[in-house]
Amino acid sequence: MRYPDDEVEILDEEGKVIGAKKRAEIDRVKDVLHTTSIFVITPDGRLALAKIPPRPDEPTALSTGKLGATAATIIRKGQTRDEAALRGLTKELNLPDTSPTFLGENFERLPNNIRRLIASY
Repeated sequence: MRYPDDEVEILDEEGKVIGAKKRAEIDRVKDVLHTTSIFVITPDGRLALAKIPPRPDEPTALSTGKLGATAATIIRKGQTRDEAALRGLTKELNLPDTSPTFLGENFERLPNNIRRLIASY
């Protein structure tokens, strides 16, 4: 697990903060997390691809060096969704000098009853 000591806020199904936990303590099914999902679109409307950089915390990650078009992050405690989106673009797609545009936010029930409040960019 990456960054097990980072704290993230735990939400209720209305999106209100009800507590915080370290990432290592998260119950991936019971806890509702606030996340971002970022799609990179070129000025002419095409999905952009970026080479995924190596990660110091996961030097043997299978995605390293491959092309990616999305980034996703868990929003850390005290961080805005915009800050988390920029962090994801920087770390996952090596696009640090971008200005992500917030598109909206939805509560989603994913497979295995995983619940997330997802901010889309």
